[in-house]
Amino acid sequence: MAHGLIENCGYVPNPAHANALAKESRAYASDLDELSFDANRSAFPYRALVEVLKANPKYVRGNRWRAFSQGRHGSCVGCGESHKVAVTLAAGIWMRGEAIDWPMNDAGLAVMPSRSWIYGASRQVVDRLGRWEGSNGSAAAKAIDKMGIAFERNVGGVDLSSYIADDCNRWELRGVPDATLPIAKLTSLGGRTRIETWEQLAASHQHGYAANICQCYKPVIATRDEHGSIELGNPWAHSQASVGYVVYGSGRNRRRLFVVYNSHGNKYKGPTGSLTPDLPQGAYCITTAQMQRIIDNGDTWISCMRTGLTPRARQYRKFAQKKEAKYALAS
Repeated sequence: MAHGLIENCGYVPNPAHANALAKESRAYASDLDELSFDANRSAFPYRALVEVLKANPKYVRGNRWRAFSQGRHGSCVGCGESHKVAVTLAAGIWMRGEAIDWPMNDAGLAVMPSRSWIYGASRQVVDRLGRWEGSNGSAAAKAIDKMGIAFERNVGGVDLSSYIADDCNRWELRGVPDATLPIAKLTSLGGRTRIETWEQLAASHQHGYAANICQCYKPVIATRDEHGSIELGNPWAHSQASVGYVVYGSGRNRRRLFVVYNSHGNKYKGPTGSLTPDLPQGAYCITTAQMQRIIDNGDTWISCMRTGLTPRARQYRKFAQKKEAKYALAS
């Protein structure tokens, strides 16, 4: 089932694996239920990632997370998981007050988790290597727990500095390079937890956890409205990342939206929304009802426990405490 077309994206549902992993992770689901939640409080964990990566022009320009394109390969699950992981780790610093060392490249710049490596690892961890494209969210969540996270830099002598479709081809067939495994294992995210409701997802964002959302819906209208929102339609075999929660207005005029970061480049145009002037390039917003449709497919995951990261000598000041309250991470 090699497809190689952007429209097909590469998400291959596996409800049996998702259900089994959710059952295995039941204890973490209990922790998720304990998260405090305010339906009317916006949260912008994607801004934490901008703070971490802002010195690296590959990822951030003009204080906005730059658009990324997976190209014509079905590796969207690796992309969605990478983006989820990056925001979650960054928000650990800027929202949850964790003191951690962020992986740097040889130039001393912070880098993203490798999208192609995570894609290959998601295939390898569930023994589904072969000549076809695609993966699923539960496999990716398991991969970053069991195999760790490799970043876009030299890892064990393997150059992961760029996303390359040929790497996806090789690693979906044979697995990721053995030389990368000891280093990747130094950074992992466990506590994989399946999201069941949009309220759980919003609460997760308010506490600095992004999500890999799988089995999405194709845009009917791809031009953003005044709130940065688009309209969705038919099912779409795709994985993306939910990286923010935004609340506009009050009473009957209140709108609750999720910020979705895609891996198809800067194709979504139009306003960014008055509360999200720094909306990531190519990102868009969707309603809670639209997000619930995605969640109901049973393959939306957060990872809620950080392990293996070396503590820094000093603590970071939380971004939410800065004077620019209008653009704080949580408002």
